[in-house]
Amino acid sequence: MLRDDLGRRIRDARLALGLTQREAAERSGVSYQLISQIERGAVNTTVDTVAQICEQLGLEVDVHAAQPTVSESRRALAERFLAVLPALPQEDLDVFVHEIALWERRYGAK
Repeated sequence: MLRDDLGRRIRDARLALGLTQREAAERSGVSYQLISQIERGAVNTTVDTVAQICEQLGLEVDVHAAQPTVSESRRALAERFLAVLPALPQEDLDVFVHEIALWERRYGAK
């Protein structure tokens, strides 16, 4: 189950970046066959290998959690948001600006 979730997250991140399995493998220094196996949940691999792949895909790995989790790094998430920002309709942009103001008050960010 954990392997399937990890594989799904890696595949989703790779596709969001518009990379093929071969391109992701080249960036990560592993074989495209390993990327395919990980995405299908068909292989166990080392934490180091997973971290290496995730780093190249803009994902963070928390190996100290009760179960290792993979989440999109804040930087990668911000880059994805900035890519769609110009296409947002004004009403959606207004909602987003309002939400940012609420988050700033809640978390003290400026």
